[in-house]
Amino acid sequence: MILTGRLKSGDPVPGSRALAAQLGVSRNTVIIAYEHLVAEG
Repeated sequence: MILTGRLKSGDPVPGSRALAAQLGVSRNTVIIAYEHLVAEG
């Protein structure tokens, strides 16, 4: 969503459970990705 411009700076991100279900990945994968985004600012 960030890369396509659908999610802009300051927009709320989907919850980890909802995003994991939408993408068909483990919730831990989403949590790790969110942690990376936070670390990168």
